[in-house]
Amino acid sequence: MSDEGNGINYLPPFLPSPTNKLSAYILSLGFESYRLAGFLKSDEIDLEGEKSVLLGIPAFDIGWERKAINANYKHIKSSNADIHIVPADDPIQTYLKIDQIYRNLSARKYQLNLLPIGTKPQSLGMIWFVIEKNLATPKEHIGLMYDFVKKIPNRTHEIRNIHLWNFDSSI
Repeated sequence: MSDEGNGINYLPPFLPSPTNKLSAYILSLGFESYRLAGFLKSDEIDLEGEKSVLLGIPAFDIGWERKAINANYKHIKSSNADIHIVPADDPIQTYLKIDQIYRNLSARKYQLNLLPIGTKPQSLGMIWFVIEKNLATPKEHIGLMYDFVKKIPNRTHEIRNIHLWNFDSSI
């Protein structure tokens, strides 16, 4: 699907606020294990920070969740990340799950950073969450990170289901 890129960095303007808080990270996972490994080896992260991963179940196709688990298992285990199940094709459920994790972290005063390296719908839910929360609480910016991978040419073969979502602030 992609080759390694330039490494993980924050996406302006979604830089976290300078703070003495501990860092917390939420990552959506696909089945390219080097992306999670790259995150764990990055100089941009606090290895002592809280880590949560969003695993897409159900996946787009039957059995793909097994690919994601097999590819990422040893990295998840070594990182002591919490695993959360969220449908791979639903940005709204992704948003709601991140909000639930965020509420638990906020009580403990963590600086939240999101890394959308999983499915596109999960990435949309993560980006929507960052935009809404940063507009609502500008003093406590949530960081948005990306690993800037290089997409492999001609990796898409067909268009199947088309999903439409309406993003509003009623959640």
